[in-house]
Amino acid sequence: MKRILVVDDEAGIVELLAIRLRDSGFTVDGAANGTQALELMDRYGHNLVLCDICLPDADGRQLVRAFKKRNPLCQVLLMTGHLPADNVTEAIAVGAVDFVSKPFYDLDGLLANVRELSDKVGRWKSADGMWGACPGCNRVRTAADEFAQ
Repeated sequence: MKRILVVDDEAGIVELLAIRLRDSGFTVDGAANGTQALELMDRYGHNLVLCDICLPDADGRQLVRAFKKRNPLCQVLLMTGHLPADNVTEAIAVGAVDFVSKPFYDLDGLLANVRELSDKVGRWKSADGMWGACPGCNRVRTAADEFAQ
């Protein structure tokens, strides 16, 4: 089963997304702050994260870096009720794949985006086994991962 992490200090947002994502076949872990999010990421190694940009103990952009460091395949969608253009640019620059504004006017569109990202990560993970057969390929992959960070 596909596992996703939802991070938001508003319990209602976490609950709403958890219900809809579970209905779509995901296992959902919820966190109310950055500390909980990182603990869950360390435990489960999520490939998908929906994360609020403004949390009581962390900035979502900083969390994107931390998630990507723990799992380079992790796809992070940042959420916010405030959408200054510089936040969007910086979020994409640090590795977020998209930015979603709250309130959710198109929840079905958001869920479709999450399913698409999940399928993409699934394809990457299935192709991941090809790297193990070739030591030279592994060196190239390691160098590329280091460069990306």
